[in-house]
Amino acid sequence: MWFHFEDQELHKQLLSILAVAAAAPGFWDFLKWLGQEISRILTGKKKVTNKDLSDDIKHLKEDTERLQADVTEIKKDTYNQKEQYLEDKAIDNRSKILKFDDELRVNTPHSYEFYIDILETITKYNDYCKSHSNFKNERASSAIRHIMEEYDKAHKNNLFI
Repeated sequence: MWFHFEDQELHKQLLSILAVAAAAPGFWDFLKWLGQEISRILTGKKKVTNKDLSDDIKHLKEDTERLQADVTEIKKDTYNQKEQYLEDKAIDNRSKILKFDDELRVNTPHSYEFYIDILETITKYNDYCKSHSNFKNERASSAIRHIMEEYDKAHKNNLFI
């Protein structure tokens, strides 16, 4: 079905309104419902009253509110999962730091690349600790100091393998 408008400005305004309405939550459900109601009227199956329209609009609003609540809940869950992932990654980084420190304490030599890798891990771990003040860092602070001292010593004396 195509409508011809003599007034081009009115035509542009109606198209703008339609474009905005199409982006609104529940718009397509509303159009589906509207088509069904028009079909019922044309076939004589049911006369639509203002109460019917009011009830249907109320149901559409309730559905939209439920969808918005679901989206909010999904956002919250996604944020919580991301935070849990970041904490797990920090714990893994801490374990890697502690393991490297243990290796240094038993005089296991390391390559320059291995030191660079652990220094990156330390940076990521420290960044996480700074941005998450409730995360406990005391377990790795002495290991980090020791690794940094050993790196400086290995760099100064060319002790990398």
